[in-house]
This record gives sequence, C-alpha cells and structure tokens, in this order.
Amino acid sequence: MKKILVSLVLFLSAAIASAQKISLWGIDVNSNHTAFKHHGPFRDWTPINYCLNRVLWVHSTNKISLWVTDDNRNYISHKEHGPFAGWSAINYSDNKILWEHTSGKIRIWSVDDKGNHIGSKEHVPGKGWRVVNYSQGKLLWVHDDGRICIYTIDKSGNSTKAKVHNPPAGFYPINIFGATNQILWAHTDGRAGLWNLDKNDEFTGSNFYGANRGWSVINYSDDTILWGHEDGRISIVAVDENGVKIDAQSKVHGPFSTWRPINYSDHSVLWNTY
Repeated sequence: MKKILVSLVLFLSAAIASAQKISLWGIDVNSNHTAFKHHGPFRDWTPINYCLNRVLWVHSTNKISLWVTDDNRNYISHKEHGPFAGWSAINYSDNKILWEHTSGKIRIWSVDDKGNHIGSKEHVPGKGWRVVNYSQGKLLWVHDDGRICIYTIDKSGNSTKAKVHNPPAGFYPINIFGATNQILWAHTDGRAGLWNLDKNDEFTGSNFYGANRGWSVINYSDDTILWGHEDGRISIVAVDENGVKIDAQSKVHGPFSTWRPINYSDHSVLWNTY
C-alpha cells in the first residue's frame, strides 16, 4: 500500500509539473499593469507567444493549438494542428504561423481568423542559415557567422525581396518587429541594441542599452522592449520611434513566484508557470 501511495504522489507531482498555466496581463501606455486573466493549467502544453488576440501553444507531441481571445484576454475558441514529423512551430503573427523543420527549411502557414489552415509556402535556406522569427510581413534569418537576412513576405507567404546585413560586433538577433521594421539585438555581455530599417530594409540608425546585472532582453514589439531578470522581475521599457528610452513610460514589475515572462505584444505580457 505504501508503494502505491508513493507512486501516486510521484505521478501527481509529475502531472502538476507538466501542467502549465498562463497569465495574460494588460499594460497601459505608461507600462502599468491594468488587468490580467489566468488560464489553465493544461497538461503537456507550453505557450510559445501571444500576438493580436492569439496565443500559440505547443504540446509535448509537437502538435499545436492556436487560441483566439477577446480584447479582455478571455478564451473564445481554439484550433489544433499536427503533429507533423520533423516540424516545430516557432511563432504566430498576423494570421501566419512559422514552422521550422529539423532540416532547416521553413513553412509559413496562412490561417483564417478561427485558426484554420488555408495555405502555406515553404522556403529552403542556404547552408548555415536558420530562421529567427516572422512578424507582419518580415522574416528574419541568422547565419552561423552572425549575418542576418531579412525576407519581405507577401500575403501568400512568398518572399518578394531579401536584404543581408552584418551584425554589430558581439550581438545576435532576438526578433524583428515587422510593423515598424525594427530588429532587437542582444550582446553576450547582456547589452541590447535596437536597429531601425527603412522600407527597403536598409539600416537607418540604432540605439544601444547598457547591461544591468541579472537582466536579459526577451523581445521587442510596439515601441516596447521587454526585459527579464534572474529573480523573476520584468522591466517594460518604452522607447520612441527612434528607439530612445522614455523613462516616464517604463516600469519594473515583480518578481512573481513560479511565473516567467514569455513575450510582450499589443500592450499585453504573456506569462507562464514553470
């Protein structure tokens, strides 16, 4: 009987550990926390990112679920897909899901407002290239030697042009934000940088941010850089159109035990338990 109880405790502990909850925070223009909505726990599911009232999840089997939420971050519906052998979902943005294959090739899925798959386009990179993220018509790649390549993507997922740039020394790309054509970089020493690009993906300027011990950048979106600290705190840093920090609109929150930030998008922060 004792062995049975021990086994049951271990089973339940494992189940709880693999069942993740999420929290969607609302953030105002001054980076204040205004509201939140908890969901879950959901066993064996892990959130990938939040964007435009959508939450992309991946299951331990590599199938995905795309949630639709309302403006108050309430769950409305979802659509599951997969799993597909060798393929893993990278992120969701503006009715597109980015997938990467173990071979390095990628697929850009088009989905309707309910998450149904309505089309896809496959791209095979050259040797040494791997995908970083997709965002609102821009696809970012990074090469083993540090170079980046920006694809402009049409509504069907086709690449219409490409631009290659050398990286700032010691930096690697975190993400591209297609709406304003900006790239967030991180340095090995903890610093961050934000590039501005014109409509032709030409470099037009940059801003760099000092390294503070324990902090690392998570993502950039909507004139906001999200930082995470080792102790669980987050820093929401507002910047102007040129990437200059706006101190009055930047805030630190937390820490919150067992919660970690996933990404910032559309005046929301996605968190999950760990």
